[in-house]
Amino acid sequence: MDSVVHFELPFEDAAKIKAFYGNVFGWQMLQIDPGYYMATTAASDERGLPKEAGAINGGLKKRGDVAETPVIVIRVASIEDAVQKAIDAGGKIVLPRQTIGEWGTYARIADPEGNLVGLWEEKKK
Repeated sequence: MDSVVHFELPFEDAAKIKAFYGNVFGWQMLQIDPGYYMATTAASDERGLPKEAGAINGGLKKRGDVAETPVIVIRVASIEDAVQKAIDAGGKIVLPRQTIGEWGTYARIADPEGNLVGLWEEKKK
């Protein structure tokens, strides 16, 4: 079974959204690039993975073409397989597969109702 491993929240004003989630929930933010912040929501290990079972970290992404609504991200064994299953079940590709640094690959699909879902495939070691 594939599980939710990340979330992304869009923003217009980085200072406001960082202050909101920091003040309300105590989340820590790390700027990855000008339009993206990693949000640490739970105690994490040296790789940034939560130590607490069931906890997930997320990101804050500048609102734009692929960041209009909140998105959950699901870890899959193969993005290609997951995308094909989504298409076969009535979904569509929103953002084709792309490499994310040394960590893995990412794609985004829409379900038949238009909800956006991120797909994450960790880089094989």
